Amino acid sequence: MIDIITKTDKLITDETWNGVSVNILGTEYTISRKAETEDSLLKDCNGYCDRSTKSIVIMKDCKEMELNNPDWYYKKLLRHEIVHAFFDECGLQENFETKKWGVQETVVDWIAIQFPKMYKVYEQLEILL
Repeated sequence: MIDIITKTDKLITDETWNGVSVNILGTEYTISRKAETEDSLLKDCNGYCDRSTKSIVIMKDCKEMELNNPDWYYKKLLRHEIVHAFFDECGLQENFETKKWGVQETVVDWIAIQFPKMYKVYEQLEILL
């Protein structure tokens, strides 16, 4: 059965995406799934993007597993962390303006320019909505 929301029949398991590498603006990022007991950074979040190691970590068995559709949540979480990786690699992660219109225009321009590259990564991982 194909999931209408994600247009894929790929179900999320502990091994889905584990060890997969994706190209983020020319830099390889490795995706892994870990239990909170394996990674202390997961005590305060369900996932993170580590630009120092070029890795994206998604928590196994987080409380959202109790949702009716945990696959939806995991795909949403992975997309979120991939966006962080794109911001890291293009240099915008630390350079947001705080002026009234600076952030909005910067983000809009960045997404407009980078979206085709993001789409390719989401398509590769079958996490498109």
